[in-house]
Formats: sequence, structure tokens, C-alpha cells
Amino acid sequence: MGHPRAIPGGVVRRKGVRTMKVKAGPPQSNNRNASNEGVRAEIRAFLEALDSYPQRVAANPHLTFEKHSAQLMALARAAPVPAGASKTREN
Repeated sequence: MGHPRAIPGGVVRRKGVRTMKVKAGPPQSNNRNASNEGVRAEIRAFLEALDSYPQRVAANPHLTFEKHSAQLMALARAAPVPAGASKTREN
């Protein structure tokens, strides 16, 4: 039984079978923080849609909540809140 041997280019050979080495990705904490901020932005946009929909539908009775919410979600994705800045919902 032979040991695997590395071949230049990131390929490992064992008994005539070639497989690619797994590359390490970026640290997960950075990805997790970015993902969490994106989720927070979507939650803020949804809560804003819930709050503002009654006024918008009064002005435009044909506007569905789905369309209203989608518009606010698109705005949230286009202009995310900078890290460290927190928007709170006022009751």
C-alpha cells in the first residue's frame, strides 16, 4: 500500500487515481458577519414594509403587500447599512 504523493498543481495521486486537493476558503467569521448583516437588512426592510403598507395601500389600493415589500427589499439590497450602524424600529 503506497502513500499518496503530491504532484505539482495541487493533485494527489494514489494507486492510479487522481483527485484534487481541497483549497482552504476565507475565514468563516468574515462570511458569517457579512451574511448576518444581509439578513438584518432584509429583516429591517420587512419590518418597514409591515409598518408602511397601510399608508401605501390607502394611496394605491391595487398595491399588494408582496410588491410593496419587494420594493423595499430591493432598496435594502442596493444600499446596505454600513457595519456598526444600527437602525432601530420605533414603535
